[in-house]
Amino acid sequence: MNSLLMNNKYFYLIVFFFIILTNSKHAYAVDLATTVPADNATQIAINTGIALNWAGTVTANDGNVILKKKTDDSTVETFASSGMFLITDMMTGNVSAALSLSSDLDEDTEYYILIDSSAFNGFDGISSKTTLNFKTVDNNSPSLTSSSPSDDASNVTVSSDIVLTFNEAVDVESGNIHIINTSTGIPIAIDVTGTLLSGSGTTEITINPSSDLEHETSYHVKIDSSAFDDAAGNSYAGISSTTALNFSTKPGEVFNETVKTLTKNQTVAATNSLNQSLNRIAGRMNYIRSTNNNSSNQNIRLAMNFDNELLGEMLNSLSAKVVKKQKVTEKWGVWSEGNISFGRIGQQDGNLGQDIHSDGVTFGIDKKINDEKTIGFAISKSWQETEVGSNNANMDAAAISIMNYTSFKIKDKRYFEIVAGIGEMDIDLSRDVPSGKNKGKRKGNQLFGSFTYLLEPDVEIVDRNLNYYTRIDLGFTQLKAYTETGDGTAASYKTQNVKSASLSAGLNLSKLIETNKAILEPSLKFELGKDKTINSVSEAYYINNSSEIHSNAIGDQSSGHLLLNLGLGAKFKNGVNINTTYEHYRSTNEAFNNSFSIYLRKPV
Repeated sequence: MNSLLMNNKYFYLIVFFFIILTNSKHAYAVDLATTVPADNATQIAINTGIALNWAGTVTANDGNVILKKKTDDSTVETFASSGMFLITDMMTGNVSAALSLSSDLDEDTEYYILIDSSAFNGFDGISSKTTLNFKTVDNNSPSLTSSSPSDDASNVTVSSDIVLTFNEAVDVESGNIHIINTSTGIPIAIDVTGTLLSGSGTTEITINPSSDLEHETSYHVKIDSSAFDDAAGNSYAGISSTTALNFSTKPGEVFNETVKTLTKNQTVAATNSLNQSLNRIAGRMNYIRSTNNNSSNQNIRLAMNFDNELLGEMLNSLSAKVVKKQKVTEKWGVWSEGNISFGRIGQQDGNLGQDIHSDGVTFGIDKKINDEKTIGFAISKSWQETEVGSNNANMDAAAISIMNYTSFKIKDKRYFEIVAGIGEMDIDLSRDVPSGKNKGKRKGNQLFGSFTYLLEPDVEIVDRNLNYYTRIDLGFTQLKAYTETGDGTAASYKTQNVKSASLSAGLNLSKLIETNKAILEPSLKFELGKDKTINSVSEAYYINNSSEIHSNAIGDQSSGHLLLNLGLGAKFKNGVNINTTYEHYRSTNEAFNNSFSIYLRKPV
């Protein structure tokens, strides 16, 4: 009995160990201790081998080790476990296997390894593509795939960001991006480490210049070779060529500073031509009232900035040349008045500084019907030359007008004066543009009038002339449509209406002082007024884009003005009349003018 039990005990023990041995693979599975490449390794050489090191003993069975490409799960190479040479470490008992690839792997590519569960006894295998994966070395430098603006782009908005798109994510390193004005060579340097650049670590780099680019300008972009690199440390080669990335900006608004100033100058020239003609008529009628005659005379006027150095030379020339005799008429008085003026308007209200030279002359004939009424006719011609800023923009305006005027006494010492006129303007304009000059010719028609109420109060002081007046000037100028000639920035301008009105109130005061050689006449003129330009809106479009209308509203502008005129006249016994005046004009829109005038008259 005991012998039988002992035999059965050994039998069961042998069966138990047999079961353990036959099922040891599943009961005591071995894990991979290390691999080459390691899981999630990067920058792996493309000629790498594969090494598997188990933390224990395994034996080869029937299965495969498979290398796959992660992007498409395609099989790169398959290794049969049955054909592998396994090496056992005699000290630890750990087993390793070394696998050699038949060809190099692709650069900058992700791979993973799968191992069949039947490949090795004692090892469960690898079935997930995230368990053992790696990425090969990246030796490729980043490249620029696109940009905004693109190379050779045109009509780029001046406020646009510059966007660089790379084939892979790039990191900011050091250096500058240079946006260079091609015509001047002046660069705008953008530090890649500064706040004007964003997008580091992505495929898209955005550059936001600190200020807008210039309109109608060609640019090219250069990038330092140290500016960007990829995650592997490969540097972007940069851009050193002037033609690799270049673009041109679109023209600005038609009404840039130069054009705005030229446009306003046209309205100013229109109103100035009317004012000059009306002022000459007003001066003539005041002369007739003060002298109580309409004798023929010449009135040549020189007006310029008070501090103009040419004054002396002008006066010397004037005294010798301008006074000419005219034929006497008994019933009609023939007269003329001319003016030459030089001045400058400073930069203000968005307009550029301007140098202005204007001339004008008026010829008239009038008749004193009786002590209460005078009628007359006049023709006036005026010129104005304007240089705008320092960029060779110019305007030459000429105007001719025909006027009828009358002065009549409505009551004792009370007069009503009326002037009505029509005119025509010719304007030549030119301005510099990058490719040369844009030029244009414009015509205009004018209709205007003036209404003055004048009072000569009774005074007790002998030989003193005093009158008060109110005056309304109305003007309408229609500037015709015109089209510039020149480059792509040439514009076509629509018809522009200029309506102007002025209401003034003032006084004229003079006193006669008789001496042995002449009669002196000091005078004072003081005037306050309100000026308004109404509904003056200029519209234009580029000749190559008629669908986009640009507008510049320069109308509905009003201002007050103050005029102070101090004069001293001398009436010599030989009939020559010389009058000098200083005039100060100031408006509430901060415009002002100081002038010095000389009047020469000689009755014939």
